[in-house]
Amino acid sequence: MELQQGKGVENLLIGNVDLKKLEQNKALRLDLPKTIQSTREALAARLSSYMNAVRQAQPEDYNPSNPKKAFGKNLLADLDATLGNLSDMEDGRYELRFYSAKDTPLDYFGSFDCWVEIFDTLENRVITDYKIDITSNPEKKVPANLANEVLYFNDNKYLDISSGKEKIDRRFFESPEYKELVLLVVKYFRHTAKLKLAA
Repeated sequence: MELQQGKGVENLLIGNVDLKKLEQNKALRLDLPKTIQSTREALAARLSSYMNAVRQAQPEDYNPSNPKKAFGKNLLADLDATLGNLSDMEDGRYELRFYSAKDTPLDYFGSFDCWVEIFDTLENRVITDYKIDITSNPEKKVPANLANEVLYFNDNKYLDISSGKEKIDRRFFESPEYKELVLLVVKYFRHTAKLKLAA
């Protein structure tokens, strides 16, 4: 079963953004310059406001600390466990959060499909974030533009269609690609968060 390059995989792994809600948000309207490079530069200059608009455009029932899709749910649980139960530090002050950016300007021009962040609930701010580009294209190895990392998802190996419905095979979360991503995010968070995270 051939999925459209990356798009089917992204939907299964991370889900969608409410694009109607996003279009209504004037903060995210891109006045598209004449070239893609100019658009990327404009996006980079206003990245935090674009990311905030995409946070607000998640589906109505979405909980970024407890995503429904398997990838976000597993990634947050594995990061929390590896970081020494970040969610229990300082009476739950810090939260790991996961957001989809699929089919938004962040995806098209920023080259990342989702991100995970550490959020300080006391100061109501993002401490650090890690942007991920998901692909089923084995040739795409180097992060592009604003992504921190490219995650290769082998749909021939980890896409389970035995039930007649596409779903992610649990073995994906034991794969070298996934485990390496977890370690890269942990290393990045330890370096950028300036918190006393487990070693």
